[in-house]
Amino acid sequence: MPDFRMFGGTIHSALVHAATQYDIRQSRGKRYNAYALAQYFMRIDEVEQDTKAGADPRQALCAAFSGSLLNAMLKAIGATAPSRDELTGAGKAWTYQPVKA
Repeated sequence: MPDFRMFGGTIHSALVHAATQYDIRQSRGKRYNAYALAQYFMRIDEVEQDTKAGADPRQALCAAFSGSLLNAMLKAIGATAPSRDELTGAGKAWTYQPVKA
């Protein structure tokens, strides 16, 4: 695991930082969703609940996010890059389903 000192010492802070930076990059585009950041934060909270219940952090993040946002989240926790299926969300439900521990 990486050293999280620069993010306040927690994985939560690292994920919030990654989501915020992703949202800043997205805000430069034409189709920016001004409400997306709050949704990212809600999803981070759901991921944390899953991991506290014993789920694998990578599986919880892959269930919660997809695409370049998933890549940013995995990078923030020091995990390896996502596979193609993880990036595209292949076989994933449209809504978040908690990961079983």
